[in-house]
Amino acid sequence: MKLINGVIFCFLLLLACKKDTKINGNKMNNNLNLKSIEVDLSKTNRISLSQLYDSINLIPLETTFNNVLDEVLKLSFHKDKFYLQTSTTLSIYSQNGKYINSIDSQGIGEGKYINISDFHVNKDESLEIYDSKSKKILKYNKRGNYIDEINAILDGYSFAKLSDSLYALYIGSLAHNRDSHFKLNVINKKEEIVKRYIRIKDNQARFMHLGDLRNFQSLESSNSFFYSFNDTIYKITNKGDVFPSYYIDFGNHKLPETYLNENYGNIMEFLEPLKKTDYAYRIIGFLETNGFMAFGFMNKGEIPHFYYSISDNKGYLVNSISYDLLLPGLVMKASIDNLPMAVSGRKSYSIINANTLIKEIDSLRMSMSTVEWDKYSETKKKIVSIYNSIDIEDNPLIIEGYLKL
Repeated sequence: MKLINGVIFCFLLLLACKKDTKINGNKMNNNLNLKSIEVDLSKTNRISLSQLYDSINLIPLETTFNNVLDEVLKLSFHKDKFYLQTSTTLSIYSQNGKYINSIDSQGIGEGKYINISDFHVNKDESLEIYDSKSKKILKYNKRGNYIDEINAILDGYSFAKLSDSLYALYIGSLAHNRDSHFKLNVINKKEEIVKRYIRIKDNQARFMHLGDLRNFQSLESSNSFFYSFNDTIYKITNKGDVFPSYYIDFGNHKLPETYLNENYGNIMEFLEPLKKTDYAYRIIGFLETNGFMAFGFMNKGEIPHFYYSISDNKGYLVNSISYDLLLPGLVMKASIDNLPMAVSGRKSYSIINANTLIKEIDSLRMSMSTVEWDKYSETKKKIVSIYNSIDIEDNPLIIEGYLKL
């Protein structure tokens, strides 16, 4: 009888273990080659564009009557075109900034979206839009004509296309997703969640509701993934397997796990005290090429940048940027607004508003004598030509930098 009871107990224990594994989601693969990147907060300094780039090119985005961009939430460069996302439109421009066309299909029903949470450009230049509010992914051809859509199941922040049949969705700590209690989910075109990672903690579901500049970034055959208040960058394969790739080491300034395990009434109650500490937290806007990495993070209410050369293992912690290749004397504080928004090969892309550029060149011109301005105009003919041709209400301009790797 004792033997039978023992067998029954082991069987029940095995069932419990299997059930617990399902509850806890899929396990991430270990990575023995996890690379640690040290960020020393005592070495913050100013950096010049000439330290990061061999050259800078300014590209104004054409402004037309029916194509005035609101706040740009995401920028992507694919083949020879720029793709710019606002909350309601996805606009396409040539590499010279000429307007091509837009997807503007806000509404209810088939082929319509409530908002654009994220987008993906396929190899054939067809487009896929993730509408978190309608919980669907819509596909359009390169001319912006609707093709079809699938049920994305979850209301989240961003997505990545892993293969022809798999998508990864990041839902943060949103507690109202009844179909999943995991931050990262992999779904298929049969509208099934096939893998889940990073269980949402009950206390964080009450206060940690933050969208990031991006959570995914494509590089060759894999995607990078990261999320707020986590110091590890992950890789996701085209089969939906996840493994840690980089560890961002803030040393003594690392945010303790105990801080995240406390109970807070709302996001402000959580964030405001953090701004008064020395902790470094919330990695923002991670980007990576084969030889270069960039991201921002929060520290004392500021958003410094970190630029890292993978090839020579050298990092730059930046609190301000000198735009010496663009406007001599212009120094801007490092912020979320001047982080690079996209990379392609050795090129990095960021955005500057037309109003900001005009204001800064006006200020520069006022500080110069006529002879100095004439000399500047001669050496920076293209920039001055753009300055003379744009208006404060025009679309933003893209700053294209050729990276030193």
